[in-house]
Amino acid sequence: TVGAKKRSLSEEKVMKGYFLLGLSGLMAKIAMADGAVTEDETEMAQRFFNRMDLSGAEKALCIGNFVSARRDGLEARDHAKRFMAYANAAASEFLYDMLWRMSRVDGTVDPAEDKMLADIALYLGLDEKVYENFKAGNKPSHDKGALKTAGVPPSLVALAR
Repeated sequence: TVGAKKRSLSEEKVMKGYFLLGLSGLMAKIAMADGAVTEDETEMAQRFFNRMDLSGAEKALCIGNFVSARRDGLEARDHAKRFMAYANAAASEFLYDMLWRMSRVDGTVDPAEDKMLADIALYLGLDEKVYENFKAGNKPSHDKGALKTAGVPPSLVALAR
């Protein structure tokens, strides 16, 4: 955008890191919400990480965080708070879309997953209408320019609807 401050490479890396930690941590919390992580959920997380054109270190960060976040003692709000330190509204809604995809991968949204998704919407600064739209199965249309500005990896932006 015109007049937007150009971020340094280190700022870009920090933003991407927070996005990746938020995504992988919250995906793990959704996967664990019903008490067990299914093979489908684990495979979906790995497919996301593989499609994101990450460096080896970034992919290891995501996989390690997905595994450790399932038992790290942190709440979903803690992971969301870290993410929100660098996110904009577009990135928050996009991340939320990924979480709904994760919750539906095993064919059903468990009541515990649904409750957590409602809570996460609030943690990400999204209003109740966003939660209701996703719950109803409405597919959002994402602003790809805003996602890039938020530091969402380009390979993930390509997944935006």
